Amino acid sequence: MKKTLLSIVLLLAIALTGQAQVERRPNPRHRHHPAPTRTIPHYHTRYIPDFSGDFRIHAIADVGLFDMEALIFHNYPSHFSLGAMAEYQIGRVVSLGLGAEFYSSRGVYNHTLHNNMDQLYLRSLPIYANLRLAVPGNGLRPFVEGRAGYAIPLGTVSVYNTGNAVVPTYEAGGLYTGVAAGLTYGSSNFSVGFTCTDLHNVTDGYNGRRSLLTDFYIRYSYAFRVN
Repeated sequence: MKKTLLSIVLLLAIALTGQAQVERRPNPRHRHHPAPTRTIPHYHTRYIPDFSGDFRIHAIADVGLFDMEALIFHNYPSHFSLGAMAEYQIGRVVSLGLGAEFYSSRGVYNHTLHNNMDQLYLRSLPIYANLRLAVPGNGLRPFVEGRAGYAIPLGTVSVYNTGNAVVPTYEAGGLYTGVAAGLTYGSSNFSVGFTCTDLHNVTDGYNGRRSLLTDFYIRYSYAFRVN
């Protein structure tokens, strides 16, 4: 009898122990899965455009001629300009600038004023935006640039002409454009190009004769870097 009771107790103990182990065993259908992670694609840095740049202030001076045909008549219609331009370099190729210059010319403009007149002195203040494209690299770097803006006339000029009873009055101003090509070395910039603006005969008001004033120039500018 005692052996029978002992056997029953042992069987109950074994059954309870097995049931507890079954209850503690995790159910694979309810197993915790970690949240999926999102992979960010990696792009090589050479395919990412570089928009970091430098800010510079240019001091500008140029000289040139504003009427090439006047050379045939042994006239030398020259001009000079002095000015400054603020420029921001975008990456390694493109730069944008905003500039202003004082322009002054001396000479005979044969197209509009005929050949038998006194010398003409024209002055204006061009204000313009500038776009430059430069070859990236170090040392000597070629570039091309274009500008567009407005030239503010600085007074008028009355010209004596023996062929007319009325003394014509002129001024230079209006739409201002230009293109150039050059070389950059360090902080120095050398370029050759031309600019165009209007020459107005204002004797009869702004409905008078208008001609295109084209200047050919050699330019030097020095760029001061602003940190």
